[in-house]
Amino acid sequence: MSPATATYAPDGRYAWIRLVISLVLAVVGGIGLWLAVVALPTIQQEFGLDRAGASMTYTATVIGFAKALAGQESDIGENEKLQLN
Repeated sequence: MSPATATYAPDGRYAWIRLVISLVLAVVGGIGLWLAVVALPTIQQEFGLDRAGASMTYTATVIGFAKALAGQESDIGENEKLQLN
C-alpha cells in the first residue's frame, strides 16, 4: 500500500494494549507507594512506635530503591561509554 492510498488509523489494537498495561502498572505502583502512608497509624499501634519510628522504615526503603535505580542508571551509562571507546 502506498502512502497516498493508505488510510489514517489513529490507534491500533497494539497501542490500546500498551495503554492498558501502562495504566495497570501505574495503579499498582501507586498503590504500593502510598499503602504504607495510609496504613501508618495501624503500623504505629501494632508495633508500639511513634510516628517518626514508624515512618523511618518506609523512608529507608524508598531511599534504598532510589539508590538502587540510580546506581543501575549510572552503571548503564558507564557501560555505554566503555563500549564507545
